[in-house]
Amino acid sequence: MRAGERRNLDFLTFRSPDFPISRLSAAAGFRGRRESYTPARWTLLERLRAAGSLSVNELARRLQRDYKNVHGDVKRLAELGLIERRKDALVSVAWDVVRAEVRLAA
Repeated sequence: MRAGERRNLDFLTFRSPDFPISRLSAAAGFRGRRESYTPARWTLLERLRAAGSLSVNELARRLQRDYKNVHGDVKRLAELGLIERRKDALVSVAWDVVRAEVRLAA
């Protein structure tokens, strides 16, 4: 590819959320919301999806994280529609795939 040429990609996939979220979100489309897409929250989503429905307490234990922090993450992810809260106090992820789009140009 020559300098100045644009390359069109249908999808750019990262095996770890650490790179795109921590580096790209600060500069691009997540302004004001980038704290919603932290590596810890991506890990939480992955683990919860794999485990099925769990209480927040059990989720925190499995993640080896503080309950208060996990509770805050679950609350925010539920507000974004990524986690479902059930009436029996369990939480779950109904999605198989979550895509985060980062617009690099207007």
